Amino acid sequence: MKKKTFIILVVLLVVLVIAWTIFKKKTAILADPTPLTPGTFNPTGGSTAPVTKKPDYPFYPGEDLPMIGQLQQALNLKHNAGLSVDSIWGTKTKAALKAATGRDNANTYWDAIQILNSI
Repeated sequence: MKKKTFIILVVLLVVLVIAWTIFKKKTAILADPTPLTPGTFNPTGGSTAPVTKKPDYPFYPGEDLPMIGQLQQALNLKHNAGLSVDSIWGTKTKAALKAATGRDNANTYWDAIQILNSI
Protein backbone atom coordinates (compact mmCIF):
# COMPACT_ATOMS: atom_id res chain seq x y z
CA MET A 1 0.00 0.00 0.00
CA LYS A 2 2.83 2.41 0.77
CA LYS A 3 4.33 1.74 -2.66
CA LYS A 4 1.03 2.55 -4.41
CA THR A 5 0.62 5.78 -2.44
CA PHE A 6 4.19 6.81 -3.25
CA ILE A 7 3.69 6.20 -7.01
CA ILE A 8 0.41 8.17 -6.98
CA LEU A 9 2.09 11.08 -5.20
CA VAL A 10 5.01 11.11 -7.66
CA VAL A 11 2.64 11.05 -10.67
CA LEU A 12 0.52 13.79 -9.11
CA LEU A 13 3.63 15.90 -8.47
CA VAL A 14 4.81 15.45 -12.09
CA VAL A 15 1.37 16.47 -13.40
CA LEU A 16 1.37 19.55 -11.16
CA VAL A 17 4.85 20.59 -12.33
CA ILE A 18 3.84 20.21 -15.99
CA ALA A 19 0.61 22.15 -15.43
CA TRP A 20 2.49 24.93 -13.62
CA THR A 21 5.05 25.19 -16.44
CA ILE A 22 2.33 25.44 -19.08
CA PHE A 23 0.48 28.06 -17.03
CA LYS A 24 3.63 30.18 -16.65
CA LYS A 25 4.38 30.05 -20.39
CA LYS A 26 0.84 31.10 -21.30
CA THR A 27 0.84 34.01 -18.87
CA ALA A 28 4.25 35.10 -20.16
CA ILE A 29 2.91 35.14 -23.72
CA LEU A 30 -0.21 37.06 -22.69
CA ALA A 31 1.82 39.57 -20.69
CA ASP A 32 4.23 40.29 -23.58
CA PRO A 33 4.84 44.06 -23.42
CA THR A 34 5.86 44.29 -27.08
CA PRO A 35 3.42 46.76 -28.63
CA LEU A 36 1.77 45.94 -31.92
CA THR A 37 2.58 48.54 -34.54
CA PRO A 38 0.39 49.16 -37.57
CA GLY A 39 1.62 47.61 -40.77
CA THR A 40 4.12 45.20 -39.26
CA PHE A 41 2.00 42.04 -39.45
CA ASN A 42 1.96 40.40 -42.85
CA PRO A 43 0.41 36.91 -42.81
CA THR A 44 1.54 36.21 -46.38
CA GLY A 45 5.16 37.02 -45.66
CA GLY A 46 7.05 39.58 -47.71
CA SER A 47 7.56 43.17 -46.72
CA THR A 48 6.54 44.41 -43.32
CA ALA A 49 6.89 48.08 -44.20
CA PRO A 50 4.52 50.31 -42.25
CA VAL A 51 1.18 50.85 -43.95
CA THR A 52 0.32 54.50 -44.39
CA LYS A 53 -3.07 55.69 -45.58
CA LYS A 54 -3.66 59.18 -46.75
CA PRO A 55 -6.68 60.74 -45.06
CA ASP A 56 -9.79 61.06 -47.25
CA TYR A 57 -10.33 64.72 -46.35
CA PRO A 58 -9.60 67.30 -47.59
CA PHE A 59 -10.04 66.04 -51.15
CA TYR A 60 -6.91 65.91 -53.29
CA PRO A 61 -6.73 66.32 -57.08
CA GLY A 62 -7.38 63.00 -58.80
CA GLU A 63 -8.81 61.41 -55.67
CA ASP A 64 -11.57 58.86 -56.27
CA LEU A 65 -14.15 58.61 -53.45
CA PRO A 66 -17.88 57.80 -53.33
CA MET A 67 -18.50 61.04 -51.40
CA ILE A 68 -17.10 63.05 -54.31
CA GLY A 69 -19.56 61.34 -56.65
CA GLN A 70 -22.41 62.24 -54.31
CA LEU A 71 -21.26 65.87 -54.27
CA GLN A 72 -21.05 65.89 -58.08
CA GLN A 73 -24.54 64.43 -58.36
CA ALA A 74 -25.98 66.99 -55.93
CA LEU A 75 -24.24 69.86 -57.72
CA ASN A 76 -25.64 68.66 -61.04
CA LEU A 77 -29.18 68.25 -59.70
CA LYS A 78 -29.47 71.47 -57.73
CA HIS A 79 -27.07 73.82 -59.55
CA ASN A 80 -26.89 72.44 -63.10
CA ALA A 81 -23.12 72.15 -62.75
CA GLY A 82 -22.73 69.87 -65.78
CA LEU A 83 -20.19 67.65 -64.03
CA SER A 84 -19.53 64.08 -65.07
CA VAL A 85 -20.30 61.92 -62.02
CA ASP A 86 -17.01 60.00 -61.96
CA SER A 87 -16.30 60.36 -58.20
CA ILE A 88 -12.94 61.98 -59.00
CA TRP A 89 -12.00 65.29 -57.41
CA GLY A 90 -10.86 67.71 -60.09
CA THR A 91 -10.78 71.36 -60.96
CA LYS A 92 -14.35 71.38 -62.37
CA THR A 93 -15.79 69.78 -59.24
CA LYS A 94 -13.83 72.18 -57.04
CA ALA A 95 -15.03 75.20 -59.08
CA ALA A 96 -18.66 74.00 -59.03
CA LEU A 97 -18.55 73.47 -55.25
CA LYS A 98 -17.01 76.94 -54.78
CA ALA A 99 -19.71 78.52 -56.96
CA ALA A 100 -22.51 76.72 -55.11
CA THR A 101 -21.31 77.04 -51.51
CA GLY A 102 -18.39 79.45 -51.41
CA ARG A 103 -16.17 76.60 -50.22
CA ASP A 104 -13.64 74.75 -52.29
CA ASN A 105 -13.10 71.63 -50.16
CA ALA A 106 -14.23 69.57 -47.17
CA ASN A 107 -12.05 69.19 -44.10
CA THR A 108 -13.65 66.09 -42.58
CA TYR A 109 -16.24 63.46 -43.42
CA TRP A 110 -18.87 65.33 -41.36
CA ASP A 111 -17.90 68.55 -43.10
CA ALA A 112 -18.54 66.84 -46.46
CA ILE A 113 -21.93 65.60 -45.21
CA GLN A 114 -22.87 69.14 -44.14
CA ILE A 115 -21.80 70.52 -47.52
CA LEU A 116 -23.79 67.81 -49.28
CA ASN A 117 -26.86 68.63 -47.20
CA SER A 118 -26.49 72.36 -47.80
CA ILE A 119 -26.28 72.13 -51.59
